[in-house]
Amino acid sequence: MTAPRFVPLTCPSCSGNLLGRAQDRVAFCTSCARGYRVDGDAIAAVPVLVAGDARDADLALPFWRRGTLAWPAFTSARPLLLARVVSLHLGEWKLAPIEGAPWPLGARLAPETFEQALVFAGLDAPPAGAPLELVGVEVRHVDRRWHLPDDCAVLYPDDVLEGTSLLEAALVRP
Repeated sequence: MTAPRFVPLTCPSCSGNLLGRAQDRVAFCTSCARGYRVDGDAIAAVPVLVAGDARDADLALPFWRRGTLAWPAFTSARPLLLARVVSLHLGEWKLAPIEGAPWPLGARLAPETFEQALVFAGLDAPPAGAPLELVGVEVRHVDRRWHLPDDCAVLYPDDVLEGTSLLEAALVRP
């Protein structure tokens, strides 16, 4: 039996290092700031945007978005509430291509879960032609609480049930 080996992922575009954890479905190039879906050996480009004001962000939570609807790309105790809040405010927030940290790490749920979640939630499907994108919703830490942009919602530790050290450490930070 051979021992497992570590194989670093490299960006198909610029050969830079891809940042992500083993469980993440999306990794980010630290050189050219592109996102890639990683499924085993397959790597495919994913459009990635950031919502909010990067100057105030401490963390970016990943959401799948098509049209005006968004769904958490992470496991949460309140996915319907987070989906509603983010979907309502996406039109108000500045959306821009990702340029660097904070990366929306922790996208553990595959894009296919977006359509399944809409059926589960009883929501209408978005337009078929609209692209599926990953949106990093920037979150800031103020007064021992985590806030979505424009203070539209406060996050609690069980809003992110990932098991990822980055999100857990960030959400329980004093």
